[in-house]
Amino acid sequence: MKRAIVNEATQLQQKLQGHVHMMFYGFQNLCVRAEEAALLPISVNVDGQRMNIEDVANIARKDEYSLMLFPKYDDEMVCLAEGVAETHPEFKQNRETLDVDAGDGSGVHHVDYLLITMPEVDDNRYDLLKKCVKGLYEDCKIEMEAAKTYASAKIAALSVDESPENKDLVKKTLEEVDKMWKEKRDEIYNNKLKEIEDGHQRYLQSQNQQAEDSDVGLVTSMQLKSKET
Repeated sequence: MKRAIVNEATQLQQKLQGHVHMMFYGFQNLCVRAEEAALLPISVNVDGQRMNIEDVANIARKDEYSLMLFPKYDDEMVCLAEGVAETHPEFKQNRETLDVDAGDGSGVHHVDYLLITMPEVDDNRYDLLKKCVKGLYEDCKIEMEAAKTYASAKIAALSVDESPENKDLVKKTLEEVDKMWKEKRDEIYNNKLKEIEDGHQRYLQSQNQQAEDSDVGLVTSMQLKSKET
Protein backbone atom coordinates (compact mmCIF):
# COMPACT_ATOMS: atom_id res chain seq x y z
CA MET A 1 0.00 0.00 0.00
CA LYS A 2 1.32 3.45 -0.89
CA ARG A 3 2.68 5.57 1.94
CA ALA A 4 0.61 8.49 0.58
CA ILE A 5 -2.60 6.54 1.26
CA VAL A 6 -1.55 5.83 4.85
CA ASN A 7 -0.62 9.48 5.30
CA GLU A 8 -4.04 10.65 4.07
CA ALA A 9 -5.82 8.24 6.43
CA THR A 10 -3.66 9.45 9.32
CA GLN A 11 -4.35 13.08 8.47
CA LEU A 12 -8.08 12.39 8.40
CA GLN A 13 -7.86 10.86 11.86
CA GLN A 14 -6.06 13.97 13.12
CA LYS A 15 -8.53 16.36 11.48
CA LEU A 16 -11.58 14.57 12.89
CA GLN A 17 -9.99 14.53 16.32
CA GLY A 18 -9.15 18.22 16.03
CA HIS A 19 -12.71 19.21 15.08
CA VAL A 20 -14.15 17.25 18.01
CA HIS A 21 -11.65 18.78 20.42
CA MET A 22 -12.49 22.30 19.21
CA MET A 23 -16.19 21.60 19.76
CA PHE A 24 -15.42 20.33 23.27
CA TYR A 25 -13.33 23.43 24.02
CA GLY A 26 -16.25 25.59 22.87
CA PHE A 27 -18.57 23.69 25.20
CA GLN A 28 -16.21 24.29 28.13
CA ASN A 29 -16.53 28.04 27.58
CA LEU A 30 -20.33 27.78 27.75
CA CYS A 31 -20.12 27.24 31.47
CA VAL A 32 -22.70 25.55 33.62
CA ARG A 33 -20.27 23.88 35.98
CA ALA A 34 -17.00 25.60 36.82
CA GLU A 35 -14.40 24.72 34.17
CA GLU A 36 -10.76 25.72 34.66
CA ALA A 37 -10.36 25.51 30.87
CA ALA A 38 -12.81 28.41 30.48
CA LEU A 39 -10.21 30.66 32.10
CA LEU A 40 -7.50 29.88 29.54
CA PRO A 41 -8.60 32.54 26.99
CA ILE A 42 -8.36 35.24 29.67
CA SER A 43 -5.50 37.72 29.48
CA VAL A 44 -4.78 40.14 32.29
CA ASN A 45 -3.51 43.70 31.73
CA VAL A 46 -0.76 44.29 34.28
CA ASP A 47 0.88 47.70 33.95
CA GLY A 48 0.13 47.77 30.22
CA GLN A 49 1.43 44.26 29.60
CA ARG A 50 -0.93 41.44 28.66
CA MET A 51 -0.29 38.28 30.66
CA ASN A 52 -1.88 34.83 30.71
CA ILE A 53 -4.09 34.24 33.72
CA GLU A 54 -1.90 31.38 34.98
CA ASP A 55 1.01 33.85 35.20
CA VAL A 56 -1.03 36.14 37.42
CA ALA A 57 -3.04 33.79 39.62
CA ASN A 58 -3.20 30.31 41.10
CA ILE A 59 -6.51 28.59 40.39
CA ALA A 60 -8.36 26.17 42.66
CA ARG A 61 -11.83 24.66 42.50
CA LYS A 62 -14.02 25.53 45.48
CA ASP A 63 -16.97 23.39 44.45
CA GLU A 64 -18.76 22.20 41.34
CA TYR A 65 -19.94 25.70 40.44
CA SER A 66 -17.17 28.02 41.61
CA LEU A 67 -13.44 28.63 41.34
CA MET A 68 -10.98 30.47 43.56
CA LEU A 69 -8.36 32.71 41.95
CA PHE A 70 -5.44 33.61 44.20
CA PRO A 71 -3.43 36.53 42.73
CA LYS A 72 0.31 36.00 42.97
CA TYR A 73 0.67 39.66 43.97
CA ASP A 74 -1.92 41.48 46.07
CA ASP A 75 -1.91 44.60 43.90
CA GLU A 76 -2.98 42.54 40.87
CA MET A 77 -6.38 41.61 42.29
CA VAL A 78 -8.18 44.40 40.39
CA CYS A 79 -6.35 43.58 37.14
CA LEU A 80 -7.36 39.95 37.56
CA ALA A 81 -11.02 40.83 38.12
CA GLU A 82 -11.03 43.08 35.05
CA GLY A 83 -9.46 40.37 32.90
CA VAL A 84 -12.09 37.84 33.93
CA ALA A 85 -14.90 40.34 33.29
CA GLU A 86 -13.60 41.11 29.78
CA THR A 87 -13.75 37.48 28.65
CA HIS A 88 -16.57 36.14 30.82
CA PRO A 89 -18.83 39.02 31.88
CA GLU A 90 -21.46 36.45 32.87
CA PHE A 91 -19.30 35.10 35.73
CA LYS A 92 -20.18 36.39 39.19
CA GLN A 93 -17.22 37.79 41.14
CA ASN A 94 -16.68 38.32 44.86
CA ARG A 95 -13.56 39.22 46.78
CA GLU A 96 -13.24 36.92 49.76
CA THR A 97 -10.70 35.94 52.41
CA LEU A 98 -9.39 32.51 53.29
CA ASP A 99 -7.87 31.90 56.73
CA VAL A 100 -4.84 29.66 56.39
CA ASP A 101 -2.80 28.17 59.21
CA ALA A 102 0.77 28.10 57.95
CA GLY A 103 1.61 25.34 60.42
CA ASP A 104 4.93 26.93 61.38
CA GLY A 105 3.74 28.63 64.54
CA SER A 106 3.25 32.00 62.84
CA GLY A 107 -0.49 31.79 63.32
CA VAL A 108 -3.34 32.22 60.88
CA HIS A 109 -2.77 34.16 57.67
CA HIS A 110 -5.57 35.96 55.86
CA VAL A 111 -5.35 35.33 52.11
CA ASP A 112 -7.53 37.36 49.76
CA TYR A 113 -8.86 35.67 46.65
CA LEU A 114 -11.37 36.20 43.85
CA LEU A 115 -14.35 33.86 43.99
CA ILE A 116 -15.74 33.12 40.54
CA THR A 117 -19.24 31.64 40.50
CA MET A 118 -21.03 30.32 37.44
CA PRO A 119 -24.30 32.08 36.57
CA GLU A 120 -27.52 30.19 37.17
CA VAL A 121 -29.19 28.49 34.24
CA ASP A 122 -32.41 30.50 34.29
CA ASP A 123 -34.99 30.18 31.50
CA ASN A 124 -33.28 32.70 29.19
CA ARG A 125 -29.80 31.28 29.68
CA TYR A 126 -31.16 27.75 29.29
CA ASP A 127 -32.47 28.55 25.81
CA LEU A 128 -29.31 30.44 24.85
CA LEU A 129 -26.97 27.66 26.00
CA LYS A 130 -28.88 25.01 24.09
CA LYS A 131 -28.84 27.16 20.95
CA CYS A 132 -25.09 27.80 21.18
CA VAL A 133 -24.28 24.16 21.89
CA LYS A 134 -26.43 23.06 18.98
CA GLY A 135 -24.63 25.53 16.71
CA LEU A 136 -21.17 24.27 17.72
CA TYR A 137 -22.32 20.69 17.24
CA GLU A 138 -23.72 21.34 13.75
CA ASP A 139 -20.56 23.21 12.73
CA CYS A 140 -18.48 20.27 13.90
CA LYS A 141 -20.62 17.85 11.89
CA ILE A 142 -20.16 19.93 8.73
CA GLU A 143 -16.40 20.23 9.21
CA MET A 144 -16.01 16.51 9.89
CA GLU A 145 -18.05 15.56 6.83
CA ALA A 146 -16.02 17.92 4.65
CA ALA A 147 -12.75 16.42 5.94
CA LYS A 148 -14.01 12.90 5.30
CA THR A 149 -15.22 13.74 1.78
CA TYR A 150 -11.90 15.36 0.86
CA ALA A 151 -9.81 12.48 2.25
CA SER A 152 -12.01 9.82 0.63
CA ALA A 153 -11.71 11.46 -2.80
CA LYS A 154 -7.96 11.83 -2.51
CA ILE A 155 -7.47 8.27 -1.28
CA ALA A 156 -9.70 6.94 -4.08
CA ALA A 157 -7.48 8.65 -6.64
CA LEU A 158 -4.35 7.24 -5.01
CA SER A 159 -5.85 3.74 -4.83
CA VAL A 160 -6.62 3.25 -8.52
CA ASP A 161 -3.90 0.63 -8.98
CA GLU A 162 -4.16 -0.92 -5.50
CA SER A 163 -5.32 -4.49 -5.00
CA PRO A 164 -8.97 -5.16 -4.08
CA GLU A 165 -7.79 -6.34 -0.66
CA ASN A 166 -5.96 -3.07 0.00
CA LYS A 167 -8.93 -1.02 -1.21
CA ASP A 168 -11.23 -2.91 1.17
CA LEU A 169 -8.76 -2.42 4.02
CA VAL A 170 -8.56 1.33 3.42
CA LYS A 171 -12.33 1.62 3.17
CA LYS A 172 -12.82 -0.30 6.42
CA THR A 173 -10.20 1.81 8.18
CA LEU A 174 -11.81 5.09 7.11
CA GLU A 175 -15.24 3.87 8.19
CA GLU A 176 -13.93 2.84 11.62
CA VAL A 177 -12.15 6.16 12.15
CA ASP A 178 -15.21 8.10 11.04
CA LYS A 179 -17.50 6.05 13.28
CA MET A 180 -15.23 6.41 16.32
CA TRP A 181 -15.06 10.21 16.17
CA LYS A 182 -18.75 10.60 15.34
CA GLU A 183 -19.59 8.58 18.45
CA LYS A 184 -17.17 10.62 20.54
CA ARG A 185 -18.64 13.86 19.16
CA ASP A 186 -22.20 12.79 19.92
CA GLU A 187 -21.25 11.60 23.41
CA ILE A 188 -19.71 14.97 24.25
CA TYR A 189 -22.75 16.77 22.82
CA ASN A 190 -25.25 14.69 24.78
CA ASN A 191 -23.25 15.08 27.99
CA LYS A 192 -23.27 18.87 27.54
CA LEU A 193 -27.02 18.90 26.96
CA LYS A 194 -27.46 16.88 30.16
CA GLU A 195 -25.22 19.31 32.03
CA ILE A 196 -27.38 22.21 30.84
CA GLU A 197 -30.56 20.37 31.77
CA ASP A 198 -29.21 19.55 35.23
CA GLY A 199 -28.21 23.19 35.72
CA HIS A 200 -31.68 24.36 34.72
CA GLN A 201 -33.34 21.91 37.08
CA ARG A 202 -31.06 23.14 39.86
CA TYR A 203 -32.19 26.69 39.15
CA LEU A 204 -35.88 25.71 39.13
CA GLN A 205 -35.48 23.88 42.43
CA SER A 206 -33.84 26.93 44.01
CA GLN A 207 -36.71 29.11 42.77
CA ASN A 208 -39.27 26.69 44.20
CA GLN A 209 -37.42 26.62 47.52
CA GLN A 210 -37.35 30.43 47.66
CA ALA A 211 -41.08 30.53 46.95
CA GLU A 212 -41.74 27.99 49.73
CA ASP A 213 -39.58 29.93 52.18
CA SER A 214 -41.41 33.12 51.24
CA ASP A 215 -44.80 31.45 51.81
CA VAL A 216 -43.67 30.14 55.20
CA GLY A 217 -42.43 33.59 56.18
CA LEU A 218 -45.72 35.16 55.12
CA VAL A 219 -47.77 32.65 57.11
CA THR A 220 -45.58 33.14 60.18
CA SER A 221 -45.93 36.91 59.91
CA MET A 222 -49.72 36.64 59.63
CA GLN A 223 -49.84 34.31 62.64
CA LEU A 224 -47.83 36.75 64.75
CA LYS A 225 -50.07 39.64 63.76
CA SER A 226 -53.13 37.54 64.61
CA LYS A 227 -51.78 36.87 68.08
CA GLU A 228 -51.04 40.57 68.62
CA THR A 229 -54.65 41.46 67.85
